[in-house]
Amino acid sequence: MNEFERTEPGTGEMPDFQYKIGRVKIENVKGIIDVEIDPSKFGDVICIGGQNAVGKSSVLDAILYPIAGRRVDAARVIRNGADRAEVSIELDGRDGARRRKYIVCRKWVRVAGGDEIKSTVTVKIVFGPGESTSMARTANVDSPATFLNDLSGRIGIVDPHDFIRDFGTKELSQLVDAFAPGESIATIDDALDKATDDRRDVRDRVRLLISNRDAFSVAIEYLQNRRDAFEKEIVSAAADADALNVLVGKLRSDRVALLTQIRDVVPGLSIDEDRLFFNGSALRDCSAAEQIRIGALLSVAVDPDLRVLLIRDGSLMDDESLQILRDLAINNGFQIWVEIVGAGADITIEGGRIK
Repeated sequence: MNEFERTEPGTGEMPDFQYKIGRVKIENVKGIIDVEIDPSKFGDVICIGGQNAVGKSSVLDAILYPIAGRRVDAARVIRNGADRAEVSIELDGRDGARRRKYIVCRKWVRVAGGDEIKSTVTVKIVFGPGESTSMARTANVDSPATFLNDLSGRIGIVDPHDFIRDFGTKELSQLVDAFAPGESIATIDDALDKATDDRRDVRDRVRLLISNRDAFSVAIEYLQNRRDAFEKEIVSAAADADALNVLVGKLRSDRVALLTQIRDVVPGLSIDEDRLFFNGSALRDCSAAEQIRIGALLSVAVDPDLRVLLIRDGSLMDDESLQILRDLAINNGFQIWVEIVGAGADITIEGGRIK
């Protein structure tokens, strides 16, 4: 008999387990009428299929709404013609033989007689014994907001294609946080900019002092003492310049070392400022399938607690690329949700329901 780990049922403390989605239930969200999915029936890669505009993307969007802390436009969540919407997700955490399960439920209700929409979130912890969530006991977490803030800090690269497509300063900082905890590329860049500016100012001052010294060298005898004073200032300023040269060199080396840690994750990957390159070509100019593959490799390397990836453009990938995703999921304990158009999907959405 499985037993969910016992804990104080009302606390919002979230242990450092690795979490996957155990079950998701969606009602009246965007193009979805009523969908319930048990990922355990489909393995580690779950393909959401169907024709365009039938609700495939709505499934992936709905997964993010309760868990990612993403700001949601409530007016765009509720399906046209409905007055309420709801998403309920089970987060199944495991650490060896230990288990921890939470149920996160978010609801949107249109207030009668107006355009106002109210949103509520509840988080329940499941604690054993029990073979399933329905058989086990549950209790509300005291502070859902605290729990969700903690959860959002544990999420890695959930949408790898968006990550590569929108790669910039924010995404670079996310990689630095993942591969070099405690370091900050922005802090180093700020320090480097300041040191470079200071060095330029000091060099300008050195040149000015030298010019003044040469001018006073030809002056009359009483200016000799003044010349000696400038000589001392030159020595001091030059020492400052030398020290700043050393600092600039160290900061540049630190920056190169920091980015090398990220480049080593994927052979052929390189970073220039805030841009990614693969085998010498800008990654954003590579094919979508290549972007998805590289993004997925980075997503796995980040090693997040939430072992879930969302691939929205699965139709851009051939069978070999999809097999690479399956191998990646199996070998690294990940769950990958893939949106495709047409046949070949594990789950087909039609008319807002599972076909």
